[in-house]
Amino acid sequence: MLSSLSIQNYALITSLTVEFRAGLSTITGETGAGKSILMGALSLILGSRADTGVLKDKKKKCIVEGNFDIDSDIVSDLFKIYDLDMDLDHAIIIRREIVPSGKSRAFVNDTPVKLSVLKEIGDSLINIHAQHQNLMLNRDNFTILAVDGFLKLEDKRNSYNLLYEEYRDKASRLRSLRSIYDGEKRNQDFIEFQLNQLIEASLDDDKQSDLEKEKETLEHAGEIQANIGQALYAFEEDDNSLLAGISLVIQKISSVEAYLQQLTEPLKRLDGSYLELKDIVGELRGIMDHVESDPQRLQLIQDRLDLLYTLEQKHQVHNQRELIALRDDLDKQLAGIQLSSDQIEVFNSELNELYQRLMKEGEVLSASRAKGIPEFCARIQLSLSELGMPNTRFEIEHLIKHEPESDGLDKMSFLFAANKNQEPEIVSKVASGGEVSRLMLSIKGLISSSLAVDTLIFDEIDAGVSGEIADKMGKMIKSISEGRQVINITHLPQVASNGDQHYLVYKFDDEESTHTAIKLLTHEERILQLARMLSGEEVTDEAVNNARMLLN
Repeated sequence: MLSSLSIQNYALITSLTVEFRAGLSTITGETGAGKSILMGALSLILGSRADTGVLKDKKKKCIVEGNFDIDSDIVSDLFKIYDLDMDLDHAIIIRREIVPSGKSRAFVNDTPVKLSVLKEIGDSLINIHAQHQNLMLNRDNFTILAVDGFLKLEDKRNSYNLLYEEYRDKASRLRSLRSIYDGEKRNQDFIEFQLNQLIEASLDDDKQSDLEKEKETLEHAGEIQANIGQALYAFEEDDNSLLAGISLVIQKISSVEAYLQQLTEPLKRLDGSYLELKDIVGELRGIMDHVESDPQRLQLIQDRLDLLYTLEQKHQVHNQRELIALRDDLDKQLAGIQLSSDQIEVFNSELNELYQRLMKEGEVLSASRAKGIPEFCARIQLSLSELGMPNTRFEIEHLIKHEPESDGLDKMSFLFAANKNQEPEIVSKVASGGEVSRLMLSIKGLISSSLAVDTLIFDEIDAGVSGEIADKMGKMIKSISEGRQVINITHLPQVASNGDQHYLVYKFDDEESTHTAIKLLTHEERILQLARMLSGEEVTDEAVNNARMLLN
């Protein structure tokens, strides 16, 4: 339960600390005294967002701290998930700080936490019903939550919801895969065309340079033959040929070699040069014999190179090696498209199987709900009768959806009629403010035992009622507080008198500003407060006596 709440520098609150007890705590105060401020501060430690507008002194930070005594393991799983320390006495301290710069920090047992974590923990500790939440009566999901709470179907719904989340996740992944596949599929023909062009080109990284060299040789075949021919003529056919001249030199030197020993070495070198030149002549003849003008071969090579150059320019690459890499990549893309198609088939099969399982669980859940709806309606109708509405007709419209959703296959709506011979309709169309308040209290009373929290807060749930009905609502709120902590904010003395303890929210002025404060009333103070609520500012003896009777 919430054992204490401390607030500093929030709205009209400079500093206050209030301690709460088990059972039913009643909070009253004049309009504008600050009851809503108190709830606003409490909402901060439950994960609500805030800004610097809540700071009373804009130069100081706001601090709200709540102390909780937890007797159960209600948040133990959350503490394990978020690696938070639990006190040995199961005490939880939640602190929220808002600094003048606008930044906000949250702590659980002095460990910093994100706002989403704070809200998750707060939802497990306190359930708040404010007057504006009466609008929830018109929401299908609230109807389902109320019915499931009464019938204790939370486990079945959670099991269904886990399966639904798995189904939704797989469906989302399938949509994403199909989107990618569709995009690739649109390009498939173009990819295949490009790939076929590259395959038909019979790419070979080593051949392009060879072809370019051969092309150059064929283009200059005549020139090559002419120049080699002239070289050969100079070597051996001219009257003054190079070989003939060297031969003559050798003959002359040889004829006098015997007379001069120093000529032996030059003569050997001349012999070697002569043989080397004759060998070169032989090679040149061989080369000239193999170099022939071949226009057909040249055209074939030119066509082949034109194809390669065209492909390289088209794909903006520099050589045949990069064309080969592109061909391999296109081949992988086509294989990927086929793989995506195979994956889609597998995903689709798995999704269909998951859908069938989900529908079966949804049908089981729907059947359980349908079976329990009559008792739920009967109990609500009985409660409304006790609250002064004996002619009420309360029903639940139960329809089955075509497709599963997070809360099942069901669409449920509360239908209400307050008078005889009146057909039940949607609550918002036919119910007055007081009727809505009684209906919501009846529902809260019916499902309170299923709420997995130790503390319930009712913020003027009794709006729109008075007199004997208010007294009955007070007693119903009192019965809800059995075994748990209930904090009830009210304007009605009949409701306030049912509290185990009574707190008063009030305003006071000092020389500088107006402040909001709260105090726990003594028995006599409580009688006077109830008397004021009954008679106004001027307390009469009759009002005091009535207040005593209410408390008794």
